[in-house]
Amino acid sequence: YELRYLIDVSKELNSEEKKELFLDTILREKGVVGVLACYLKISDVLIAKLYKNKIPVALLENYTDFGRCITIDNVKASYRAVGKLIELGHRKIGCIMAQEDIDHVWADRLEGYKKALKDKEIGYDPTLIVYENSVGINEAGLATKELLEKDPQITAILYGSDRQAYGGMSALRELGKRIPEDI
Repeated sequence: YELRYLIDVSKELNSEEKKELFLDTILREKGVVGVLACYLKISDVLIAKLYKNKIPVALLENYTDFGRCITIDNVKASYRAVGKLIELGHRKIGCIMAQEDIDHVWADRLEGYKKALKDKEIGYDPTLIVYENSVGINEAGLATKELLEKDPQITAILYGSDRQAYGGMSALRELGKRIPEDI
């Protein structure tokens, strides 16, 4: 088997119409044995269309009653990450995350962040969160700078995604911060 398409969902499939056009392309192409969609919301209608054409679908980090779903325990993952930061001595832990009402993934990751702080008896401070909804590299860099302007005493940051962490790390270096010595 070969990988036929690798697409940046945020840029190329950011509307239902574009998703439907792309999936129609898949249906017309010979030799497609399945669709593995990572962080891509595919409606049950589109999944049904693929299934009707004998193309199975597996969704990573997405829920549907109609397709196979592969997820991680996002609450536990962020809980463990924040717990480790606390274990290392951090008490001012910022958070850059998409808003929890956008998707269950962000809600779960934020819940783990809050729960870890509570369980370790560190007060939750909503001012230590900056919501960055595009999950973009540049935007996460700006959010990191905003977070540190709000509270320069922050010694650790939990990012909601790898893309956000990458953007945040670039911004921290621009600010002259050493990773992991300073943040």
